[in-house]
Amino acid sequence: MRVGLVHGRFQPFHNGHKALIDKMLVECHLGVVLVGSADKRDRDNPFTREQRQRMIIQSYQEAVRQSRLSVGANFDLSQSSDSWDILLKSCVLSLTGYELTDVYAGPGYSLRWPNDTAVHQQPRVGGITASLIRSSLRGGASVESLADYIPTATLLIMKDEWHLIFS
Repeated sequence: MRVGLVHGRFQPFHNGHKALIDKMLVECHLGVVLVGSADKRDRDNPFTREQRQRMIIQSYQEAVRQSRLSVGANFDLSQSSDSWDILLKSCVLSLTGYELTDVYAGPGYSLRWPNDTAVHQQPRVGGITASLIRSSLRGGASVESLADYIPTATLLIMKDEWHLIFS
């Protein structure tokens, strides 16, 4: 059984992240999304763990309902830690009951995995980055102006909770 993982900060969840999850769900029997930096809240991490998880769950309601996709969270280890693979594999096992087989990531992904885990790096979608989205919002762009870059669920959460996100 193939069990895939997409992990990241998702600050916010955007169409590039969505493309990784879409590919994982096509290629794997089960998928897991882990929201990282679960405890961070600062200028570069304006969205709470709960908001980011809802952005993903609401974008994949059917896959979540069918138990094909699990969404969880993990706290960070230091950047230099050699234990990231152990932490993430443990999270996948606890959410699904199965061992991780595949990791899906964007360009520049540098986490090393043992040989029993395939890493599928995908090109960036349309130059989208969460940093550019956050920068646009801080620069005065409206949430609606970003509709081409973020899934509808993200757009709705950002509109409804704007006062909680950038307050």
